[in-house]
Amino acid sequence: MSESRRPGVHANEQAFTLLVSTGRGLERQCISALREIVAGFDPGLRAATSGFSGLLKGYSTKSSRDIVRHIIRMLEERPWYNELIKRVVPIDTVVPTDPGKIVEAVKELSLRASPATEESFRVRIRRRGAKLDRGELIAAIANLFCNRVDLGRPDFEVRIEVLGKFSGVSIIRRGEIFPDL
Repeated sequence: MSESRRPGVHANEQAFTLLVSTGRGLERQCISALREIVAGFDPGLRAATSGFSGLLKGYSTKSSRDIVRHIIRMLEERPWYNELIKRVVPIDTVVPTDPGKIVEAVKELSLRASPATEESFRVRIRRRGAKLDRGELIAAIANLFCNRVDLGRPDFEVRIEVLGKFSGVSIIRRGEIFPDL
């Protein structure tokens, strides 16, 4: 899906599709490593600093899950890149950092993701540059699901990545994030 047509994202927003964690001060080297790893798979991938130390925003032209799977395969072949690429999170949609908008985005994503009632889940919120009541937001999101909570090894995770004025929202299953849930 193109960045301008993704649900919840407007053309003037930062429509990132991936978040990549690296060591502080290693952002430029990590961008180079990402380009090298992904070049043959998604030549249109762009990565940029996020304004937060050790964190990059990725803008892919292919499915963010496909990019993560490709990166996982490449890191198995080239483990030295693990020194630079610590975590890769696919982002389903980007919304303004507002609890109501975040909850609405999760609700829309849950309709598309269709988690089975026997599957377990957890909510993970990473806040950077914005103040949110984490407990209230987790409770509001958890109330959208009738699934059981498993904080240790869930079948899926509702992931909220807050980056100042905008937040990336995803529903992630095992194998769709690096390192795995």
